[in-house]
Amino acid sequence: MKSHFRWVVVFLLFIISMTNFIDRASISFAISDIAKEFNFSNLEKGYILSAFGIGYLLTILFGGILADRLGAHKVLTVACILWILATLSIGFAQSFIMLFLSRGFLGLAEGPNFPCVTKVIKDWLPLSERNLALSLSVVAVPLSLALSGPIVTSLMLGFNWRGMYFILAGLSLVFIFLWWFLFRDNPADSKQVLKEELSLITADIHDSERAPSDLNIMDILKNETLIANNWGYFVYGFYLFFFMTWMPSYIKSKFDYSLSEIGWLTMIPWIFASILMVFAGWLSDYIYRKNKCFRLSRTYPLMFSQLIGGLSLIPLVFCQQIEWFILCVSLSVGAVISVNPIYYSVNIDTAGNRAATSYGLMGLLLSLSGIIAPILAGWVVNLTGEFNAVLMIMFGLSLSSILIFWLFHNKNKMVM
Repeated sequence: MKSHFRWVVVFLLFIISMTNFIDRASISFAISDIAKEFNFSNLEKGYILSAFGIGYLLTILFGGILADRLGAHKVLTVACILWILATLSIGFAQSFIMLFLSRGFLGLAEGPNFPCVTKVIKDWLPLSERNLALSLSVVAVPLSLALSGPIVTSLMLGFNWRGMYFILAGLSLVFIFLWWFLFRDNPADSKQVLKEELSLITADIHDSERAPSDLNIMDILKNETLIANNWGYFVYGFYLFFFMTWMPSYIKSKFDYSLSEIGWLTMIPWIFASILMVFAGWLSDYIYRKNKCFRLSRTYPLMFSQLIGGLSLIPLVFCQQIEWFILCVSLSVGAVISVNPIYYSVNIDTAGNRAATSYGLMGLLLSLSGIIAPILAGWVVNLTGEFNAVLMIMFGLSLSSILIFWLFHNKNKMVM
């Protein structure tokens, strides 16, 4: 009898990451009502939107180090409990300071999530399945952003923005128990994993994973591939946080749709990104199996994604029809977001036993983008009254990442 429990673990990661991202993305729909209640300016809205990134910055590296040392079982359980408390605190907030601190607390609590995902995939999946597994885990990001539109707006219309946060906190509680009772850090310790599956999981341990366990942060910081990967992830994060936090307001300013209509419209780019992400993960694994080449299977897909993502922004400057607007946003979001699992894989490929720590360092750049993108967008919109300059900044960032990928990313790994 064969067991496939590793895919149950992947599904658990998917569910937990989805609740994680719905909690953090809900602010983009609530911010208009919150701003109206507290009379916030666009710049103040930008600070509230960016507060998450500040908290995230403080724990994402620490979460990766803890995941490598203590295991994802304990670390992710504690993180889940903390982000439930943070979500509740947003619902109780009565001032700008309380909202800012609560959003920062949410970022602080959610920081360890994706380093734990990296650790679990490295420990539970063979190399030949990792990109697909990562795709199926982190597809929760665009899919949750797609579903958060109708879910969050419906909850807000039924229970107001405070009630929405209380309900989201309750939903997250369910998944803590599933994770605690079903998951084990070592597949060999899981009663659900039979001998044949365990042999498959451990059969093709990559050479980098046989590296000494004392690989330190300075080794990771000096690695050219990881440096390039981290910059690309910053650009990825800028796209993610801009569209996650400002897309509803962008649509509202350009086309004057209702909150409910905007909630449904924002589903389209994220659903498209979800579909592309699964395909990108499968394609990267397929190319690696055929060529054993990290440059072909990792670097080139990352470069192509940034090229399409950046070029798709240009028509938005001139676009006056909602159909074309959503099409271009979908192409940009889909291209950039879909290769998220490949960024994870590069950490596993390169850092081996310190993959979670390596992701934590990469996540620092993501959290910086989560701080910079919302504030910069709010400042630019206050200054110019439109989003076009923000789009051109993003286009320039894409060009910079393509150049850096070409020069430094897996440059010595043309043939494996």
